[in-house]
Amino acid sequence: MASIKAVIRPNKTKTDGTAPVALRITHKQKTKYIWLKRYINPKNWDANRQKAKGMSKAANELNVLINKLKSNYQSIVDELEVNRNTYTLQDIADVIEIKQNEKEQICFHTYLDNFITTNPDKLQFGTLKKYKTLQSHLKNYAPSLSFDDISPSFLSNFENHLKDEHKLRINSVHSLMKNIRKLMVKEYNLGTISDHPFKKYKLKTETTKRDYLTADEIQTIEDYQPTNPSQQIAKDLFVFALYTGLRFSDICFITPDNIITNNNDDGTTNYKIYFTMSKTGEPISFKLPNSAITILKKYNLTDDSQFIFPVINLPPDSTNDRLINKKESRNAYINKILKEIAAAVEIKKNVSFHISRHSFATKALTLGINMEVVSKLLGHADLKTTQIYAKIVDKAKDDAMDLFN
Repeated sequence: MASIKAVIRPNKTKTDGTAPVALRITHKQKTKYIWLKRYINPKNWDANRQKAKGMSKAANELNVLINKLKSNYQSIVDELEVNRNTYTLQDIADVIEIKQNEKEQICFHTYLDNFITTNPDKLQFGTLKKYKTLQSHLKNYAPSLSFDDISPSFLSNFENHLKDEHKLRINSVHSLMKNIRKLMVKEYNLGTISDHPFKKYKLKTETTKRDYLTADEIQTIEDYQPTNPSQQIAKDLFVFALYTGLRFSDICFITPDNIITNNNDDGTTNYKIYFTMSKTGEPISFKLPNSAITILKKYNLTDDSQFIFPVINLPPDSTNDRLINKKESRNAYINKILKEIAAAVEIKKNVSFHISRHSFATKALTLGINMEVVSKLLGHADLKTTQIYAKIVDKAKDDAMDLFN
């Protein structure tokens, strides 16, 4: 019976010193290597246990792949043992190739449908909705699509289609394309596909200008007297965001249960907010500043069956679909009102709700708050994202000093 063993080939090392990993199949004193298109430093390889050493992400991914492929190939050998009186090493290789080709011809649309339905990675609803948008664009562009069809040239043409036909900006295209990359790389690591196009195809992004409001502009908005109830709510939401850095998607879903109060010895009360960020799924909590508390007290702080701010006229236990759809329509409406307010106070910048988040970050860094603290308040997964605001603050300081010239 054939034997299957994971090995590396030190005599075929690349210039960086890494050696290729293969599965060696031996049958009737003949040997064939199935190259995994993976490389490892020989010092990180455990030959006796046929696996990568350590618990790094790369080591774990390689070991998962090896175990899965060894199991798949062993099943092929077992099947040949049962169904054929005799078989050769080439017979094993031929069946392996046939099975691999079948995998790569799997309909990508069916795969994506299943991914969205089962949500194996437990993605947040907003993130999952981006996969649904990708699914719609892909079905429109290529009604018939297999994993094997997704080549560098396909990705290039699809990217151009999104920009030319749907007028998407580069960063919007990147947001969709990176989800294809995530799925392709995931299946490549699992051995479902033998290669993926993102080794050669690089995603593109562009640096965007992050507008923010100055201290004077913030004060101008705070001093503005709304002319109707809708403007009052829009202004309160915006100012609350200016002092907390929270996204619209978080503010509109806060309930009284997310606010904890405790009394100080001097008779004052501290307000802390506890909730899970809708975009990242990460828990966050912090003490609210006085300006945010003043706004909070104007709204619902007692009835947990309703949200604090009267933006989403649905109960908190409504389905995610209903809540997200309502949030998106209300976000667009609030942005429209904010532009009215900005025009009324003669702010020339493109004011939308998200500019409050940029303004909070730049103001916090200007006040000298530690960058890591600001990063945690904003819920950034990577400090590099927060560093963008530090550059903005540095430039503002340079521009201010130029006034002395």
